[in-house]
Amino acid sequence: MKIEYVQGQSSCERCGAYIKNIYIITFHDGYSIHVGPKCVKNVLKETNLTEKGCTYVENLMKPIERLRKKILMWQNMTYKTALKKKLLTMVWDETAQEFRNQTEEEYKETKKRMTEYLPKRLKEDEEKMNKVLLEKGKNIRIRQ
Repeated sequence: MKIEYVQGQSSCERCGAYIKNIYIITFHDGYSIHVGPKCVKNVLKETNLTEKGCTYVENLMKPIERLRKKILMWQNMTYKTALKKKLLTMVWDETAQEFRNQTEEEYKETKKRMTEYLPKRLKEDEEKMNKVLLEKGKNIRIRQ
């Protein structure tokens, strides 16, 4: 079994709902299904996986979900938004001998680093998850 994630516009093949976050679950026998985030758990329950196995796969997906949310947050956040929500990193100011908020330039540099780092980390985590799923998920099938 392998789980891939893409962003786009489609409808869930399980429930028919409109989805932007598409999970493509491909089984070892070649069967694949495009579902939304809410239906991933339901599809797992419809397989021959035990409850413990379903929980295991869901736990593999959790850090990936968190990374996707962080990527979206960093892509959409502006300096003003970060300042308003008090999300700026505090920086030690040597001359004033106190902490201060990042300047806009410092924030732009941080945002650039994060928007480069997070997608790389996401790809690594997805590859790691799918390596485990490909090794352990050879006999996972949808129950008929």
